[in-house]
Amino acid sequence: MTMTRFETDKAEIVSAVLKLLPEDENMNHKTAMLTWWSNIRSRGGLGLTYTGDLMFQWAELESYEFEMGASSSLGNLAAAMMLNKKMLCPHYFYTNNRKRYVRVYDSRIAMLIALCGSIDEYLKRLDNITENDDD
Repeated sequence: MTMTRFETDKAEIVSAVLKLLPEDENMNHKTAMLTWWSNIRSRGGLGLTYTGDLMFQWAELESYEFEMGASSSLGNLAAAMMLNKKMLCPHYFYTNNRKRYVRVYDSRIAMLIALCGSIDEYLKRLDNITENDDD
């Protein structure tokens, strides 16, 4: 399943995903809000925890995985915080065999990342857009 509209409200996202989960995996809304997001504040970004990512997968939401390039000099915590600040869709940052990955749950943003060539380039372009908006 694909998220059909650009949604950034965590409570609405959780409500929609909860409806897609099998009944034996379902949980209450409050618990989901507290356990699915890496930063539970309303403006805390859309980074998912391991549990949140697992629930999105169980709900069979379409996702896209990208490797973060070695060019990124940020440590894992700083990279996760930066992604949480800049990514405008639910995403999960993780490492595997010393490589860093981001799983994105939005086909439009995944397409933009692919068009930019890498997630690192996509994030640089977001920085450029933000800088140009400040002028």
